[in-house]
Amino acid sequence: MAAYGSVNCRDLHGCKMGRAYNLRDKDDRVDFHEAGAHDVICPTTVGLGVSWLIEILYDEGLID
Repeated sequence: MAAYGSVNCRDLHGCKMGRAYNLRDKDDRVDFHEAGAHDVICPTTVGLGVSWLIEILYDEGLID
């Protein structure tokens, strides 16, 4: 929440890509993909979220 203001993918589109995409719309899905969503934006964002999760689990003593 602190980094992006939301955990909703549609909201993250605006934050990371400059606008929200309607993934139910074929043209928007194409634009989303061509904007690098599946190559860079989504994997990077998910990877960062996973790294935060690992930090939380470690800080809470749930993993070593």
